[in-house]
Amino acid sequence: VVGEWRTGDGPWGASLFMTPFVLIGLLLLGGTVYQFLAIFNPRPTLIVSATSAPLGGGFDLQWRFSGNTRSVRRLKIALKGREEARYRRGTSTHTDRREFAALAAAEARHPAEIRAGRARVSIPGDTMHSFDAPDNKIVWTLNVEGEIPGWPDVSEEFPFTVRPVADSPFEGSRFK
Repeated sequence: VVGEWRTGDGPWGASLFMTPFVLIGLLLLGGTVYQFLAIFNPRPTLIVSATSAPLGGGFDLQWRFSGNTRSVRRLKIALKGREEARYRRGTSTHTDRREFAALAAAEARHPAEIRAGRARVSIPGDTMHSFDAPDNKIVWTLNVEGEIPGWPDVSEEFPFTVRPVADSPFEGSRFK
């Protein structure tokens, strides 16, 4: 097609047919390069004082990065809660996700604070605990986001369990 355009015989039909394929190929190539560059990002490691915490409670969080953190301009760590509902529409299964809580745990801009640090995370008592049923879930995660100008950002998600409070009717496997 390119050769025919160079000779002055512009094949409009073939050009219009090929355009979506060329665009999709360029997007796939760009996505591959982007993901390849992300391989070289610094990797976060989170250490929590407990594997789970109750509503109204809290936990201590430590983080450190392996790799070069000098390029990270801003670090944000947040405890996020989201609801996931799976349902069928015809023959297709869909999952809706909605974030209902985003609790800032830490934010850093100084290179030494980005490389490693500590924070105390408190969980409000008026939110929902972790929950897992066949079609509905409440999922809590610790999200690490690091902004790197001109490069793929650091973006990692670590699961965390939020338990109901001890005197809740939902504590344990049965209703009280």
